[in-house]
Amino acid sequence: MRNKRKPVSSALLLSQVQSSLLNREQTRLDTRSDIYSLGVTFWYLLSGRVPFVGRTLEEIRERQAESLPVEQLKGLDVPARILALLKSMLGPDPKDRPQSARELLSAVHRCSHKIQHRSTFAAETIHPGCGRAQR
Repeated sequence: MRNKRKPVSSALLLSQVQSSLLNREQTRLDTRSDIYSLGVTFWYLLSGRVPFVGRTLEEIRERQAESLPVEQLKGLDVPARILALLKSMLGPDPKDRPQSARELLSAVHRCSHKIQHRSTFAAETIHPGCGRAQR
């Protein structure tokens, strides 16, 4: 059986800066543009959709200026810290995004640590003693 999903176009992963360059505007690409594209990829991995869709680059760019469609993530139990990280990665203004790969990695580690701590706490609360149920 064939997968009926359409492949994700690389145009959907472009940051606003990158799409501006395609329109010949003078803008500097840097790590923050890569962080944006990684955020779109992360969003897609979580939801199965890209956050901004359009038929043309212009339509996509217009949607990028709007607020994030967080309703796509409803029902997926995405922790608040992960949602906050996604919002920072997908900020329309590069100044609002993590400024470097190192800063992004630190934010990811903080999310990971918080989620692991929460999972361990929940497991110990429900099943004390390394996940084995108490009798």
